[in-house]
Amino acid sequence: MDNLRPLSTTQGVLYGADGSARFHMGSTSVLVSVNGPQSQGLGMRDEQEDRAILDISHIPISGTAGVADKHMEECIRTTFESAILLGYHPRTMIQVIAQTIKDDGGLLAASINATTMALMDAGIPMTAIVAAVTCMVEKETGAILVDQTAESLERAKSIHTFAISSARGNSPDPNVLLLHSLGLFTESELSHCQEAAVGATDAIFAFMRKAVSKKIEKGHQQDGDMQED
Repeated sequence: MDNLRPLSTTQGVLYGADGSARFHMGSTSVLVSVNGPQSQGLGMRDEQEDRAILDISHIPISGTAGVADKHMEECIRTTFESAILLGYHPRTMIQVIAQTIKDDGGLLAASINATTMALMDAGIPMTAIVAAVTCMVEKETGAILVDQTAESLERAKSIHTFAISSARGNSPDPNVLLLHSLGLFTESELSHCQEAAVGATDAIFAFMRKAVSKKIEKGHQQDGDMQED
C-alpha cells in the first residue's frame, strides 16, 4: 500500500458521541469523537450567523495539553474548515476531540485520518473525504520515505505532513488542504514528497471507502437479522 504502515480503523467506538473513530497507522493510534452540530454551550459571541463553528481539542497521552497540542488543533481546524460544509448548520458548533493513544510517528496525519472517519460516522456533510500522510527526506541519502516510525523520523532532514482532499475537480493537481513542514528542504524535495503523498493518500482513500462500505454492509446484515427475529 505505497509503503504505508498497516492501517486499521473502527467507527462508532464511543457510546454517547454523535460519531467516533479509532485510526491506526502502524503503532500510532488516535481516538476521535464528534458531537454536533449543536447550539448548546455556544455563546452569542461565538456563534456565526452563516455557518457552524468548528471546535477542536487535542488531548495528549498524559498530562495537560501544551503548545504542541494547540498547534495540532490549529492544523486540524485549518484542514477541516475547508472540507466540512459549515454553511449547512449556521449558529451551531461541531465539536471534535482527538486523543492520542500512542505516538510512533505521523501523529498529525493519524489525527486527521481519525477525524475524517469520525466525521463520516457522525454524518457531518463534507465536500469530500480527507486523508493525510507524513513524508520525510532522509538526511544521509536524500531518499523520500512515507509514513515512517518515530525512530526513522529522527534521521530526517525534513518532515512534511500533507492533508489532501479526494475532490480534485477538473484540475490534475492534488487538492492540498494542509502542508505542515519541519526542517530544511529544497523545492525539488518538497515536490517529490508531494508526489509520494498523493500516491499514499490515494491508498488511504481506498482504505477509508472500504472500511465505511464494510460498516454499512454489517449494519444491513444486522437489520436483516433483527427483522428475521
